[in-house]
Amino acid sequence: MPGSHGEDPGDSPMAVFPLASGHAAAMPRLLDLDSRGELTTAHVRLVAQALGKAERTVWRWLAAAREDHRLARMESSHFTVTTEVRRLLALWGGNASRVHAELVQRAADDPDAPPHTYRARAP
Repeated sequence: MPGSHGEDPGDSPMAVFPLASGHAAAMPRLLDLDSRGELTTAHVRLVAQALGKAERTVWRWLAAAREDHRLARMESSHFTVTTEVRRLLALWGGNASRVHAELVQRAADDPDAPPHTYRARAP
């Protein structure tokens, strides 16, 4: 029944606070409660509902904050398709894997290139 506690978990909650400021405000408080052994699922549920996120997401944020000692989200780097990347895609017939391999090789061969930060996923 809509509006009851048994709502479909697939329904996405509506955020009450903007994600960035809500996350920044909630995480130190949740970590404080956690350090004193007072953190409950109700606390996490309240933050999740206020930010329009799943409870599991807030638990992941807490785990990351405990492990990495960070409160803010890590910004993901964005790949930009440059003219050179387009040229390589055309050269390799759209084979993105081959383009990536060539770019990695070029970076390895260039002594002035910054350290490569790509981390391969474990199988």
